[in-house]
Amino acid sequence: MEDSIHKYDLDDDVDPEVEDYITPEYVPVDKELQMPEADEWDSETFDKYIAAEVRLPKNGEKILGRVVAWKRDHDGNPRGKANSNPILDTRLYPVIFPDGETAEYSANVIAESLYSQVDSEGNQFLLLDELIDWKRTSEPIPDENIFQINIHKQCTTKGWKICVKWKDGSTSWEPLKDLKEAYPLQVAEFAVRHELQDLPAFRWWVKETLKRRDRMIKAVKSHYLKRTHKYGIPLPKTVEEAYELDRESNV
Repeated sequence: MEDSIHKYDLDDDVDPEVEDYITPEYVPVDKELQMPEADEWDSETFDKYIAAEVRLPKNGEKILGRVVAWKRDHDGNPRGKANSNPILDTRLYPVIFPDGETAEYSANVIAESLYSQVDSEGNQFLLLDELIDWKRTSEPIPDENIFQINIHKQCTTKGWKICVKWKDGSTSWEPLKDLKEAYPLQVAEFAVRHELQDLPAFRWWVKETLKRRDRMIKAVKSHYLKRTHKYGIPLPKTVEEAYELDRESNV
C-alpha cells in the first residue's frame, strides 16, 4: 500500500492511537475492476466506426462489410490521424466481408458510405429483394389451440421466421410478425406459394390480405384515363371530327 497522509499526521492534538481518527484504505482485489481515471482510455473504445456494418465499394458493387479495427503500423501505433471533419480524417480501417476477404478503407470513404445509407436519425433501411425460405422455431402455436374457449381466433404469428434476401445481397432470418407488418402482400403471396396459408400463423390474415390486393387491383383497373374528353368536352382526333363537332355545337 502506498504512503498516504492522515489527519493525525497534521494535527498535533490528535492521538494517533485513537481509532476514530484513522480511516482505513482498502486495496482492490482486482485492479481491472477499478474505475479508470478520466485520462485513462483506449482510443478504439469510443471509435464510432469500429464494429459498424456498412456497404462499401468492392469489385464494382456495394458489399456489406464490418469494420474491425483501426489500422496500426509495425510498432503498434495507429495509422492516420482522427479529425471531426470526415474529409480530413486520415485513419485507415481493415474491413472484413462475408466471403472472409479483408480490405482496407480510409475513414472518409467509410463515413461517406455510412451516412448515405441512413436517415437523419441514424436508422438504416433495407430494401426487400425476395423471400427465399421459412422455418419454425420451438414456439409455434399448436393447431388445436388456435381457437380459444370463447371461439375467438387466437391471432398470432409466434414461432415462425422467414429468410429474406435484401437488395444489398445479404440475407437474414426475420420474425414473421415483423415482415407481416412491413411487407404484408409479399408475405401473403409467399405463404400461398409454399402452401402455408392454412396453417395457424397464416390463415387468420393471409386471405384477407389477398382480398385487399384484388380490390386494389380492381380499383386501379376501373380508373381508366379517358382520353376522348377533357373537362367534359369531346376532343377531336382528326380535322373531320373537329368540323363535325363544330356542326353539332353550332359553332
